[in-house]
Amino acid sequence: MTRDDETRTPGKSALPERASPKRIVLFCLIFFGLAVTEEVSNHVLPLTLKRVTEGFTTTFSLPMFGEVTLGSAFVIGLILALNPAFGFIAQPLVGAISDRVWTRVGRRAFFMIIAAPVVALCLVSIPLTMTLWKIVVLVVIYQFFQDVLWGSDHPLLADLFPSRQRGFVAGAIAASYQIGAVFVNRVGLELVERHDLANNGANFGLPIYWIAAACQIGLVMGLAFFLWEKPHAGPPRPKLTPRTYVRDFLAQPGLLRMGMVNFLRAYMYAAAMGFLVLYGTVTLEASLSEYARVMGLLPLTALVYVWIVGPICDRVRRERLLTLGFLVSVVGYAVAWSAPSILWLAAAFLLFRFAWVVIEISYKSLVTDFYPREMVGQLAGAINIFYASGRTLALVTVGAIVGYFNNDYRVAWVVAMIGGGVCLWVMRGVRDPRPDLKKTT
Repeated sequence: MTRDDETRTPGKSALPERASPKRIVLFCLIFFGLAVTEEVSNHVLPLTLKRVTEGFTTTFSLPMFGEVTLGSAFVIGLILALNPAFGFIAQPLVGAISDRVWTRVGRRAFFMIIAAPVVALCLVSIPLTMTLWKIVVLVVIYQFFQDVLWGSDHPLLADLFPSRQRGFVAGAIAASYQIGAVFVNRVGLELVERHDLANNGANFGLPIYWIAAACQIGLVMGLAFFLWEKPHAGPPRPKLTPRTYVRDFLAQPGLLRMGMVNFLRAYMYAAAMGFLVLYGTVTLEASLSEYARVMGLLPLTALVYVWIVGPICDRVRRERLLTLGFLVSVVGYAVAWSAPSILWLAAAFLLFRFAWVVIEISYKSLVTDFYPREMVGQLAGAINIFYASGRTLALVTVGAIVGYFNNDYRVAWVVAMIGGGVCLWVMRGVRDPRPDLKKTT
């Protein structure tokens, strides 16, 4: 790929008229590397924490309720919540700074290049210790820098691809994420179990933690050097303060409601998926290898979904796709809640994975149209605050609720269903801003 392989629209726009397939593939490989680490956080880290918190209880004295004892799920939820909690700091900060700087390797790529090695070092270190406080320290560090990396997705999508191509590219990113999910769930979890049996429980999860570290170095950091971002010659930006940060966000019509949708979709999704592997292996009593065999390949279905949803998203009103996604989510969570076995959970997964693809593609494509180009990073960081707060609140509250019900992870689905219902209510005020669709019925 060369720097000039894009067909550009003449005039003042620096965006390509259509990005090349090579750029899309490179973009997807980077996000495959991010997805492997994210799925390790979602499926292997909870199992690691379960081992080091076995038997933990937390007791509170609450007015009117007396003493309330919460099981180890509450502690697990608190630690898992460190990931999205750092979204409050890392993603807005990186977004705002990256709008105002330029380095020899680009604007957003610079942060990917410096953050990925830190994440890799922490991933290598986690399986080498089974002491809770040491794991917490490593999780704090790597989740902060992982949030720095994820802070680049919306800005890069808006910086490198034209609006009419973003639905397709968002679909390609979603496909690469699903391949990463399949790799971790199908291959990674079986590697974990084999290693666990061969080493009598020592260094739990080492193979997949180290593979994720290699992806951070080879795919995320390595390929970020070849993004070849273009500087945007926009008007000079005034000094940023907390007041102007909030004012700039509120000045964009419709963006506050999009933030509310982002908060709610994050809460719903984290309530459902944050404890999925524990629901399958603890509540439904499936072995880790059985969970991997039944659930491991299911994310591949999203590879079919994305190539259907992506092109449709570029042609129809995206708020309708979002509403469809939330509705199907609620149905899928209801099936999961009533699941008597891992096979029923698999059937539910097919439903809410389809819904996730619809929501992810339509939301990411839609929200980028609310960003003025000179403030893409800043506004994307602000939007990510909503997502981070939704995920954080879900993991803490659902962990507490599950802990209250004696580590019965089934109750997480009830919370997710309620979250989906609220999403449907808020979606009533969202409208697609594309002018060519205003008359579409």
